[in-house]
Amino acid sequence: MGLCSLLCMYFMGQHNLIGFLLNSILFGLAMVPSTLSVKTKKKYNNLDYKANVLNTLLSIYDSSLQFSSTKGMNKELYSNAEFGRYDVYNSTEHAFGFLDNVIPIQFGYTFAQNKNIEKEMSNGHYGIFQGLFSVVKLPVDTENVLKIHQNFDKGDLQMDSEKFEDYFDVYTIDQNLAMRILTSDIMNYLIELSENFRFEMTIKKNFIYIRLYSQEKVLEGLDQNHCINYDILYNDYNFISTICELNKKIYYSIQEKDI
Repeated sequence: MGLCSLLCMYFMGQHNLIGFLLNSILFGLAMVPSTLSVKTKKKYNNLDYKANVLNTLLSIYDSSLQFSSTKGMNKELYSNAEFGRYDVYNSTEHAFGFLDNVIPIQFGYTFAQNKNIEKEMSNGHYGIFQGLFSVVKLPVDTENVLKIHQNFDKGDLQMDSEKFEDYFDVYTIDQNLAMRILTSDIMNYLIELSENFRFEMTIKKNFIYIRLYSQEKVLEGLDQNHCINYDILYNDYNFISTICELNKKIYYSIQEKDI
């Protein structure tokens, strides 16, 4: 019995989604010049193996998405998002494509730190971000800035939903823009999402910037021994699908309202 069969049997016994992911990934890697053994973990010397794994994983969510390990998210894009001061910035893995063949997106694992972390945390803010940072280009210019943060300070805008205000702070000088984007269904979606993820969003002119926090590195695919790791794959797919779905939700909301 080969590695593919063993892993798929394991995952199907644990989680149907994981079984599907592994089956798809291993099928997609069938053309990779590696010898699969009966071991559940095997080290591969092929430097492109990680890229092959992640490209296959990305294509399961959307066939247009591609992975690159040679570049990360541009530092200027991160600065444009106005997420706060930082002294250290590092971004490595990078994915890009067109969601639903329509939405231009790029995202990657990013680490940013404000060295004056004690002052930042005393103000209720995190001095460190690690997770997925994404950028989506909108088809229209909102001509303003809208920031949505999970509660740190009291935002400068009151929303129609008290429950939403319990979870989020909204900052903008254009109240009409906020009300048109943050409809009841969008607010409910964000509240539900915040039960499992910490994220921040900036909608600035014709771009959507999102930070999705992670306690572990994302877009890994393999473990430190360059082996297929089912827990890492599941975590990667979970974050990939979450940041893509969030961007799609906001993008289509803006598009439908012809802002």
